[in-house]
Amino acid sequence: MHAVLAPSFTSADFWAIAPVTFLVFCGLAVLLLDAFFPRREHEWLAYLSIASLLLTGALASWLQGCASREALSGMLLTDPLSHFAVLTLLVAAALSCISSLGYLREMRADRAEYYGLLLLCTAGAMLMVQAGDLVMIFLGLETMSIALYVLVAMRPDNRLSTEASLKYFLLGAFTSALLLFGMALVYGGSGGQTNLGEILATLQSSSAGTSPVVLIAGAILVLLGFLFKVAVVPFHMWAPDVYLGAPTNVTAFMATGVKAAAFVVLLRLVGLSSAMTVFRGHLADVLWVLAALSMTVGNLVALQQTSVKRMLAYSSITHAGYMLVGVLTFLTSSGELATRGTGSVLFYLVAYVLMNLGAFGVVALLGREGEEGDNLQCFKGLSRNRPLVALAMAVLMFSLAGIPPSAGFMGKFYLFAAGLKAGYVWLVVLALLNSAISVFYYLRVVMLMYMQQPEGEYRKAETCQVCASCGLALTSLGVVLLGILPGGFLHYALESARSLLP
Repeated sequence: MHAVLAPSFTSADFWAIAPVTFLVFCGLAVLLLDAFFPRREHEWLAYLSIASLLLTGALASWLQGCASREALSGMLLTDPLSHFAVLTLLVAAALSCISSLGYLREMRADRAEYYGLLLLCTAGAMLMVQAGDLVMIFLGLETMSIALYVLVAMRPDNRLSTEASLKYFLLGAFTSALLLFGMALVYGGSGGQTNLGEILATLQSSSAGTSPVVLIAGAILVLLGFLFKVAVVPFHMWAPDVYLGAPTNVTAFMATGVKAAAFVVLLRLVGLSSAMTVFRGHLADVLWVLAALSMTVGNLVALQQTSVKRMLAYSSITHAGYMLVGVLTFLTSSGELATRGTGSVLFYLVAYVLMNLGAFGVVALLGREGEEGDNLQCFKGLSRNRPLVALAMAVLMFSLAGIPPSAGFMGKFYLFAAGLKAGYVWLVVLALLNSAISVFYYLRVVMLMYMQQPEGEYRKAETCQVCASCGLALTSLGVVLLGILPGGFLHYALESARSLLP
């Protein structure tokens, strides 16, 4: 316990925490620069933030080959899985910054605080996915969440934004309390351990001083907390209202970066739970039911939506259900099959991040003079006014529906193939049926863009919106390339997944 409270700090520890530290300083610098050099417009801070994120990614990649797998006495991990997750988060944050160019001014929410808070939120998420200790997981989660609470309320003049922030704050605070209580029970039940590796070793050795009942109770509460973060049924009720009320660029990062970080931590915790033989079977049954409910409820409610942001919110619940198929495979399998289950989740996470960032980026581009462009009517005749934006949106909708050749199709193929090999035949059949249902509401957007006449006057895009369109092009291109050439990236995902196995 003394080693946890007062770890010896070495040069290896310094380099391990360097990317997170650098990004935190960049976030603080952005806030200070605006204080000392105030300007009416803040696009220059967006470019500075994007540069900070790219430099952080370069630093993390450069250090990956020379850093030790553990730092700060095991509180921080620098394994391939954490590196994969860190790069995914940085890409999501950078693309969210690009989509903010012009959008914040249109929404009358052009504040420098947005960019500083987004960098701090990303740093908290990075800390969370690199955590090898329950204390570090909680610190990263709270750093990320507190910044998000403020980001959701970036439009104080908008009732929906204020309402969304309050809902997210209250439910998030309740979830944090559950998590902290669960971690306290795990600490007490494992004989005074907070390090994930030491808890796993204790579970595998069944050493004296452990209390299985307390451990199981704590594990349930901790897992519930992260199921809330990934928004699976029945812990999903916050997502549609918060996604709708938050500024679209904030929604884009919440739906992608935050969910990706939560799924990576969930995989680590499920790996611990698999060591509790009695608990593993019951957990698998529960996750089976949650996956089935998330896929079905998310799809059926998405069919009724007229707001694209709410439709994508329920769609994200459905995709969380798909990814639980891979989590189940990892939980109940071993060896190469467990690696395939985890690798398919990681591959799908990246595809999901690109698809949703692009879709929300289109919604941000259509926003005008304080009004969000998320109503289905805004997409009527888009192919005539902005053909390239319509083409990108069509590619993203096809990918979300799982139509080949696209990243969404390949991601579902790998997930469902792993689920079939693990014996979850009926769950995969249900997932395929739900994928067929989802085609209706995704292709409805494409139909409106190409088969309806435009409404209202078309206004030429400004320079900052051209930059945002370039970000949209990057996401669309990434979706196509991952669908056509998935082999190399799948290999990278599988190599990252192997670090979860003992």
